[in-house]
Amino acid sequence: MTQGESNLIVRATRACAVAIAIVLFASAARSENVLIMNGVSAPSGPLVQTRINATNHLSALLTSAGHTVTVVSELPGDLSAYATIWDIDFAQEIAAEAQPRYVQHLGAGKRLYLIGENDSFGARNASMIAVYRLAGGGGLVFQNPAGDDDPVEGGPQSIETVVSPFNGPNTVGSVTFAAPGGVTNGGNGQFVSFRTNTKATGAGAAFGRLVVIFDVNFLEGLHDPVAADNLIRNLIAYLPPLAAGPEITGIVPGVGRPFGVAIHQGFAYVADPSSHTVWKVSLAPPFDRTPVAGIGWKTNVDPQDRQGFNGDGIDALQAQLDNPSGVAIDPSGGGTLYIADTGNHAVRKLSLTGAGAVITTAAGIPTSYGVVDAAAFAACANQCPATSLQLFGPRAVALDGNGNLYIADRMNQQVKRMDKATGFIFVVAGVAGETGSNDGPVGGPAFCAPGAPSCTPAAKLNSPVGVAIDGQGVVYIADEGNNRIRTVTGGSVNPLSVGGLLRPTGVAVTANGGGVYIADYGNHRIRRATNCNSDGCTVETIAGTGTPGSSGTPGGPATAAQLNSPIAVTLDGDTLYIADMVNGRIVVVDVTPTPAPIP
Repeated sequence: MTQGESNLIVRATRACAVAIAIVLFASAARSENVLIMNGVSAPSGPLVQTRINATNHLSALLTSAGHTVTVVSELPGDLSAYATIWDIDFAQEIAAEAQPRYVQHLGAGKRLYLIGENDSFGARNASMIAVYRLAGGGGLVFQNPAGDDDPVEGGPQSIETVVSPFNGPNTVGSVTFAAPGGVTNGGNGQFVSFRTNTKATGAGAAFGRLVVIFDVNFLEGLHDPVAADNLIRNLIAYLPPLAAGPEITGIVPGVGRPFGVAIHQGFAYVADPSSHTVWKVSLAPPFDRTPVAGIGWKTNVDPQDRQGFNGDGIDALQAQLDNPSGVAIDPSGGGTLYIADTGNHAVRKLSLTGAGAVITTAAGIPTSYGVVDAAAFAACANQCPATSLQLFGPRAVALDGNGNLYIADRMNQQVKRMDKATGFIFVVAGVAGETGSNDGPVGGPAFCAPGAPSCTPAAKLNSPVGVAIDGQGVVYIADEGNNRIRTVTGGSVNPLSVGGLLRPTGVAVTANGGGVYIADYGNHRIRRATNCNSDGCTVETIAGTGTPGSSGTPGGPATAAQLNSPIAVTLDGDTLYIADMVNGRIVVVDVTPTPAPIP
């Protein structure tokens, strides 16, 4: 043997060892806790044996794939230990109280398989469809079993063609099910298999991390053993390993002291009160930064003149700002940038189209401030131009889907709305100049005398510093002084059930209202609330360890990164932008998947 041949064998042996190590690592990483839920006691007779056969067969295949399997007949109170749930109790409907828990399980990025029976269990089918819809999968159209079989396929059985990706990695072209029936429309998902005839009936559908199949018999491995086993193995391998959590996809450094961030056409617009400037920052290296408003960045300007107010109708780069703290962008017409010019007690605006943008006042009376009570609104019959009434330290701005502007008017203890069409301004929540924490109607007296009949005081805020609006028009307020997130809907102010917050300063919400992201400033972390209802919310940490610091790298888990006084959050699709204020950076986090809407 030559030296070259010897070296070749050594290299090949090392490569083989590395390949084996990778396979073993992947297998170990894939090993998970799996729950098989086969329900309460099934009716007597052959259905019991079907359930036993299906449970044993599935359990054996899961175990052979390296998973730890737990079989139960009652849904446990805590599902957090399980990466995957297989609910295969085809004879019983999914209880109403279990359905939102399954959606919550999916919302945590975990997997759910629901197995039914397409023969005669209508209640089970309906409950599976309900979970699919709650998870955002749209409407499944179920075909009743009667008359759904194809005579040319022989007897009562029906052959389903397995579709990609459910036909790999284990080869399976078709599988025979024991009874007709299934779905004729997959909603927002896709068929697992379908019959190649004019009915195009599918045995099941998949959406995200949810798989629904309307035939339990394939789990027994009796009717079509080889194909059924391959399909089960493919279903087990269908969904990828669970991620460790939201991942940092980027860190944008050198943005001053960011108090507010807006995203538009691949750039971040940052309100930086430390330089009295609004910056435009590239989200990709080398993270170029250019000013779009304010003169505080200029070195040839007297420091005393870098903040203040020097008029409207001038070039935005020649205009003074005073501690700008919030930004929002209306994308229509090329983009209008709104700035919460906090120290000037005004909201300023400019167009992002073209050079030489002119800055003007959108709301408030620059340099003039005061508590504007109900009498001022009554004086103009609630048709007050936004530039005719004073603001008092506006801290944040946001836009709804119609381009209406919302202002967190901090020192007035109110949130206000400027109507885009008319330019009039209205109170959304809070009593002018009065701090408090009571919930209740938006309108009404500030206080009620003891024992006063039919008197309900208006809801009060305490230092509202952040605001966001979902697609349904619900307003979310970061009520910093009360350590709460408040919502406004139907003329009423109510709390969002998120405890343990310390000075929440920013809030962002998905368009469907399914996920609320909170800048938990005092706890140095970002929280997400999902599945909110009258019983509370599911709350989890999305980013930050709770200890101030500046760690975190792209590609790493966001929950392992240290933030320092995160003050604002902005959503752009499934990407969250965090204004990590003391660290002078923007932390970019992938929060896919978007949480399902609140039922």
